[in-house]
Amino acid sequence: MPRLCAILWAILLLAASFPTHAQAQQIQDQQFKEQLARTLKQNPELLLNAIREIDVDVLDVLQQAALKKRQQEIQQEQEREKQNPLKPVVDPSRILVGSAQAPVTIVEYSDFQCPYCERLALELDKALARLGTQARMVFKHNPLRSHESAMTAAKLFEAVSMQDKQAARKLYHLLFANQDRLDELGEKGLLDLAVQAGAKREATLKAMQSPEVQKRIEADMAEFRSFGFSGVPVLVINGVSVRGAVPAEEILQIVRDTSGTRAK
Repeated sequence: MPRLCAILWAILLLAASFPTHAQAQQIQDQQFKEQLARTLKQNPELLLNAIREIDVDVLDVLQQAALKKRQQEIQQEQEREKQNPLKPVVDPSRILVGSAQAPVTIVEYSDFQCPYCERLALELDKALARLGTQARMVFKHNPLRSHESAMTAAKLFEAVSMQDKQAARKLYHLLFANQDRLDELGEKGLLDLAVQAGAKREATLKAMQSPEVQKRIEADMAEFRSFGFSGVPVLVINGVSVRGAVPAEEILQIVRDTSGTRAK
């Protein structure tokens, strides 16, 4: 009954925007369809109001349809990128995992205060463990303005990365593990995490304030935007983008599709 009422309500709302019955008799089917399309386009709230009255089952169907459509769009985009791969800059000095000669290149764009970025980092760790020496990973930044400590954390990471890649790898995990506390920790607490990871406090603080660190992060953000990305996390695997906190198996599938490389 609620569903029937919602449908009837939607029909009444739509009918109110059309000509009278006598006039409608003179309108051909194609004209009616065109008018209906124009009305919904100009007054989307009519349909939205009707949808709000529809029960949960119908809303689930609509959500599933929207999700399926988005998945299809992503797959189409990935197919285009396989033919015309994205080309992020890969500076050998910024490789966090693997060697410069590895056949698989994974670039991660992230924000240390983004919950989805933490989830992706965990899944990426699983994928990299299975790929072993076949992959190299470069970590890049797109700190969101809405995250108070994201830019400071990005600077801290790059400052440590310039000193010691092993310490940077440890810090990568520490920052994500403590992302709920980064605002509370402040710069002093963040430096404590760097020291815990094995970095030197004074050298890290000095590097954080250097133009080179700032330029690195700005270049990462500019590159991120140039590819048309809007939200983190994003991976670019051999030139093909993977968006969101995807599972390790999906990462490995893209690796297989783009290089033929198979994980252990």
